[in-house]
Amino acid sequence: MRRWLETKAWQRAQQESVRLVLALVVAGLAEVVAFAAPGGLFWLVVGMAVAALAIGLAGFSVFHKGAAALLRGQLNISALMTVAVSGAFIIGQWPEAAMVMALYSLAELIEARAVTRARNAIKDLLDLSPPQAEVLQPDGSWASVPAAAIDVGAVIRVRPGERPALDGRVVRGHGAVDQSPVTGESIPAEKTA
Repeated sequence: MRRWLETKAWQRAQQESVRLVLALVVAGLAEVVAFAAPGGLFWLVVGMAVAALAIGLAGFSVFHKGAAALLRGQLNISALMTVAVSGAFIIGQWPEAAMVMALYSLAELIEARAVTRARNAIKDLLDLSPPQAEVLQPDGSWASVPAAAIDVGAVIRVRPGERPALDGRVVRGHGAVDQSPVTGESIPAEKTA
């Protein structure tokens, strides 16, 4: 099931990328029409239609969210993009409106992918940490305790080559410790008290 969901998410991301690249191409076409087409009402309407198509492909959802935010009296990036694109379109700078929306939507996609990658990298590092640690008990014995239940200041035992379940400092002994969950380095680091 997880594999199927990952495949579907990947397919959606690919479709989104294709849509935004297409929006960028159409916005470029709007720029070409505005620059190279002869004057006249026909070319003005064609250019505006091409720009509107690019805006629709790139950021209709951004435009919709921005309009909703403005109606609620909230000011956010979607609201600012809606004002900027509407203003550019109204004053006749429709190719720029299309290009701005296409580039903004592409930047949002890149940012979302970067955040997802960072989140997954952090999760993978945290998954390297053992779920349990040996904790010194008041009677001097050692007990295996879930890492989430260990109090700050508790003394845990980490054998040479093991990964520590928690961050801390060496209070007694010496040895090599695998600190890859914290630093990302897979080479054991020598630690002494």
